[in-house]
Amino acid sequence: MYNNTRTYIQDNNLRRSHQNPLTSTTTTNQKNFMMKDKLINYQKREKLKGLLITKFMKKYGIKNPEAILEEEISKFLLGEKLTDGDLKNLDSKLKKIISDVKQDETNKKEIGIK
Repeated sequence: MYNNTRTYIQDNNLRRSHQNPLTSTTTTNQKNFMMKDKLINYQKREKLKGLLITKFMKKYGIKNPEAILEEEISKFLLGEKLTDGDLKNLDSKLKKIISDVKQDETNKKEIGIK
């Protein structure tokens, strides 16, 4: 097969030199793909966050997005999966929070506190 050990060593080194860059390139490509995928998911969630804030502002008649609204929607978006049931739970939670905030404002007006 090999006439001498030198040819064997050269051939073996050649194989190794070709294997490492391919493995390294493949690993780098996989990492880049994963990073790109994460970035796309992040962008989608940020877009969804904006849409949800707008939706709930209109639904509950809020003129300025309140910190509570943004905070609850951000918590919602941290979940791994975003299901219809989760969205309904978010809606119920926001409805209660906004109702409580409006009730507090009404109570303050009745008492005369600004």
